[in-house]
Amino acid sequence: MAQLHDEEKKPIKLDALYVDTTFQGVSYETFPKRSETMDSVVREIEKWLASGDTYRVALVPSARYGYEYVFNEIYKRMDMKVYVEINWEKHCGSCYTDRAHKYLYINFSAMMWRRFKPEDQSVVPSSEDGKMFVCFATHCSRTELIHFIEYLAPKKVVGFSEPYSYTPSKEPSTLTPLKIRTPKRSAKKLEGDKPKKVPKHVLKQLFE
Repeated sequence: MAQLHDEEKKPIKLDALYVDTTFQGVSYETFPKRSETMDSVVREIEKWLASGDTYRVALVPSARYGYEYVFNEIYKRMDMKVYVEINWEKHCGSCYTDRAHKYLYINFSAMMWRRFKPEDQSVVPSSEDGKMFVCFATHCSRTELIHFIEYLAPKKVVGFSEPYSYTPSKEPSTLTPLKIRTPKRSAKKLEGDKPKKVPKHVLKQLFE
């Protein structure tokens, strides 16, 4: 975040800010911390695998990417590699079932977790044996999105995939100031280390 702050560690002035509005609706005010969710997921995996050598776990993501954190955490905490099927969209779900093994299907998603509250459980076993649902967001929640925009206070906000529909408050932001680490630059000035000017016609296309 250092690039978004000046030498006094104050937010730089932005003409336009492009944000992901996937979960800007009031139904998605908050999501659980990924680290806390993984605490519960790892406990459930360990419990399941401890049941016997024939027990297996199948991870079922809801998107094509964004779950690297899950795989890395499982490896780091359990010293266990995660196999990723190349055509996972065609090979997830009940197709992993075989007579020799019993699977726990862990379904990761965020869209289905409407009205989630901090006191709610982010990992919920299904009524059907061998299935578990996990609230895991790879996008920011509505609250995080609003705080981010109010903190940077850009002149213009462009949302995708939907237009940004929230009007920021005119009151000063109550968001806790971010701790900014300014990268150290070499004392020796690099050749050509000068700010490059962006052509006016390019700026016009970007911000009009």
